Amino acid sequence: MLYFTGCLLLPFGETIGHWLGDIGESEVPVINNTVAIDPGTDWILSRSTTKSSVHYRWAIVFTILGTILLDFCADSSQAPSMAYLLDVSLPEDHGQACSTYSLLSGIGGCIGYLIGAIDWDGTILGELLGGNINTVFILVTIIFVLCLTVTLCSFREIPLALMERDELLQPLTERIIAKERQHRTTERQLLPVKDLADSLVLQLNSEYEQPNGHHHVTMNGHTENEPLLGNGSTSHTTKDFLKTTFRIPSALGVLCATNLFCWMSHISYSLYFTDFVGEKVFGGDPMANSDSDEYALYIEGVRYGCFGMAIYSMASSTYSYTIERLIRRFRARTVYCGGLLIDFLGMMYMASFPNKVTVYVFSVTGGIVSALLFTMPYIILAKYHAKGWLDASSETSAPQPRRGLASDISLIGSMLFVAQIILSLSMGPLVTLTGTTASVIYTASVCSLMAALCASQIQYLDL
Repeated sequence: MLYFTGCLLLPFGETIGHWLGDIGESEVPVINNTVAIDPGTDWILSRSTTKSSVHYRWAIVFTILGTILLDFCADSSQAPSMAYLLDVSLPEDHGQACSTYSLLSGIGGCIGYLIGAIDWDGTILGELLGGNINTVFILVTIIFVLCLTVTLCSFREIPLALMERDELLQPLTERIIAKERQHRTTERQLLPVKDLADSLVLQLNSEYEQPNGHHHVTMNGHTENEPLLGNGSTSHTTKDFLKTTFRIPSALGVLCATNLFCWMSHISYSLYFTDFVGEKVFGGDPMANSDSDEYALYIEGVRYGCFGMAIYSMASSTYSYTIERLIRRFRARTVYCGGLLIDFLGMMYMASFPNKVTVYVFSVTGGIVSALLFTMPYIILAKYHAKGWLDASSETSAPQPRRGLASDISLIGSMLFVAQIILSLSMGPLVTLTGTTASVIYTASVCSLMAALCASQIQYLDL
């Protein structure tokens, strides 16, 4: 609902502003300080000109509110969806799951950018819906509603009560944990953690271990088939959970730093690319009057840039489709570092030689970074949890609760927001200082280089 509201506020913010008293862009007469004497009379004539007056007080408020809602909904859904994706797939399928996620993201981005690249003002649909911007966002809203409907109706979740009654559908319960512990005690050995399910079993076991070292599962009066989640008390408090979450192991810290620089590179390119094309390549001016040639050139450049972004999205989908096979052939370190170095060179060349050809050709390298963002960190993180690596690499000798996969996915995903804050505070002053929008592409190039250096220090285990 919030996303739907944002899709309406963003294009119709100017209309709502007019309803609330905004004047908009208008021409008002302004008297110059210069004077002229008419040779035929004694009158002193003042020369008058016109000056553009802009008044968009309420429109700015509603447009910003719509942007915040869209950004919040899009960003806040990424970590839960990725956590759910990894949770319902087998460890050996995590690479394919992340690749499919990135593949579909690229396809969706390609469709969106192509919609934005079309000049709807000259079409029947554009005239019907009220202009170019309105048409773009209404079409995006329709696509969103259709996809949401398919998502909600395509798969019916199994009710928890049914899962508890059917042994084949049961999640981890106290009975299953007790059976697993008895099996391990009989075997007289602790089996290695081979997948996420085993890792979760160990986590739940550790929560029910007694302080004196005797290992047994306490039933607390529950029936044999009652789920462990039904137990209202846990051995760890919220404070313990937060301490565990923010006590970041060094291996996870390097992965977070790599993802931070990847996001900074990706955001610098994707958010400011159309401005770069409109101003630097086409020579337009976004601050010019809406009826001027400079503004028309800027809009033409933005549409041209949207086609470049569509190419970037197609490249992201294509690379996502092959990334699992590339990892098997060249190893994860080579794929991760190599892709980022390719983007470093591509963005550097695009910023140094801006023209209509380079913005298309080197948009492909931006697609490589996008594919890496939605695959590599999560594949590596899932491997860490499957191997129990983050718990084994804990720098403290005191016993600590096991780290949760979902919380670590959220930690990795939060680097997006950190990157947005850093770039929001720095991009404006940087463009003002350098006097050119090419500086944002140079920033993307430098961030890709820093991400490649960080990626070279990641522990890849057997990937």
